[in-house]
Amino acid sequence: MPAPYREPLADKIQRLSKLDPETGCINWCGTVGKAGYGYLSTVGRMNYRAHRVSYELAKGKIPDGLQIDHLCRNRRCVNPEHLEAVTAGENTRRSRLFVSVHTPEINEKRRRAMVAKTGVLVTFNGETMHVRAWAQRLGIGHATLSARLHRWPIERAMTAPVRPRRKSPHRLRSRGFQKSDELK
Repeated sequence: MPAPYREPLADKIQRLSKLDPETGCINWCGTVGKAGYGYLSTVGRMNYRAHRVSYELAKGKIPDGLQIDHLCRNRRCVNPEHLEAVTAGENTRRSRLFVSVHTPEINEKRRRAMVAKTGVLVTFNGETMHVRAWAQRLGIGHATLSARLHRWPIERAMTAPVRPRRKSPHRLRSRGFQKSDELK
């Protein structure tokens, strides 16, 4: 029986990834897990995170106790220049403090996704504040503002008027209002 074909990992990463010229990210096009990280499997059915393999091929073994941080905040990126070995605490701190609006023309989709997380800073008209602080200043709920920032460009999200809430019939009935006899 012939030995199974073993493609070198570097060749496999190159074959299953594609360069995004706008961001410089080399996006993984192979299998992606629930958390958004690319996975790479070998003949022995071992699964590895693609960005970790890419880092080790380019920069050497990952030191014990360190994690790989995506400097570009793109979990599918396998570009070794966008990867850095950091402590778990530093990785968490960076993800919470990531100000995604520094490059809005390049990172619009990723900016929208990052703003949905709590504790994200947003810069608008030269001021940087947390989503909750902006929501309070604008007079809307923080969940509404987060949803807007997730779906819309920042200018529209911060300047769109707030529509009044429609009152549903069951809310009116709970406050003592009844349906008129004509509608019954």
